[in-house]
Amino acid sequence: SKHKKSKLEKAEIKAKNFFDKWRTTGSYCPYFKEQVAVTRLLWDHLLNDRRRTKVEKIERLSLLPLAKKLLESTTTCQNHRPKGKFCFWAFHASLDGTNVKIVVSSKGINKKKYLLSVMKY
Repeated sequence: SKHKKSKLEKAEIKAKNFFDKWRTTGSYCPYFKEQVAVTRLLWDHLLNDRRRTKVEKIERLSLLPLAKKLLESTTTCQNHRPKGKFCFWAFHASLDGTNVKIVVSSKGINKKKYLLSVMKY
C-alpha cells in the first residue's frame, strides 16, 4: 500500500525542486558584490539538525523562495562575526509579510561564501 505523504515529506519535495534549481546557479548578493553558493550545506542544515521539530523544518523549507529573494536584494548586513577561521553574516528583512533571516558563512573573510541557514525571526 502506498502511504499518504506526510506534511514534512510534501514540504521536502516542493522545497527540493526549488533548491535543486537554485543550487545550479547560486545567487548574486549585492551586499558582497559576488555570488553566494547554495549547496548541500544549507539543505543539511535545514533538515538534518535533530533539535529541529517537524513544524520548524516545514517552516524553514517553505522559506527558501524568500531566502533567495533576500539574498539577491540585500545591501545591509545586520550582524557579522568571525568564529575561529569561519565568518558569519546575518541578514534579515520583512518580505511578503514574513520576517526572514538568512546566514551566510565562509572559511575566512575573502573566501567563497555559502548560504548556511534560513529561518523566521
